[in-house]
Amino acid sequence: MSTPVNYQLGAYRLEMDEGHEGLVTYYRGRRLFDNGMERPCRLRVVELAQVGDPEFEAQLLEEARLLVGLKHPGIIATQDYGVVDGRMVLENELIDGEGLDTLLERFGRIEQGVALTITSRLAEILAYAHRATGPGGAAINLVHRNILPRHVLITFHGETKLSGFGMARFRGRLLGTTLRNTFA
Repeated sequence: MSTPVNYQLGAYRLEMDEGHEGLVTYYRGRRLFDNGMERPCRLRVVELAQVGDPEFEAQLLEEARLLVGLKHPGIIATQDYGVVDGRMVLENELIDGEGLDTLLERFGRIEQGVALTITSRLAEILAYAHRATGPGGAAINLVHRNILPRHVLITFHGETKLSGFGMARFRGRLLGTTLRNTFA
């Protein structure tokens, strides 16, 4: 359940608290730019004081940098990240649509053709993620590891989008090892 808030966090205006999962609080909000422009977004905020490990904080920032580099129309984009007032903030594009889990609960089984379309699109997205490279062109060897209906979003235009890279493995390291599902 979403709760209205009105809170400024650095360049972000938090408008709706969408809930908590582990050490992460999810918000719907707006990115405010110096020129007066605004961009709607979804934010994941982690209280770094609760992490308590500077080495792990550095690893989270490195992994956020890699997520920002994933550019595919089927991946919910991490548009920016940083640390503001002791909190790590990841800015994601705001998607108008619903999770596959919600659609399955509402409608039950989906038609075979629709299921095949979604599955085919997910295969394409995952193939891109597996081939992704980091700065300098080095392979990051990304494996998603957490394909769940709640991480598959269907936009109101029928596009399939994937989130939930919180359990991903980069370069042989587990993203979020200590903070399981921190960035799901």
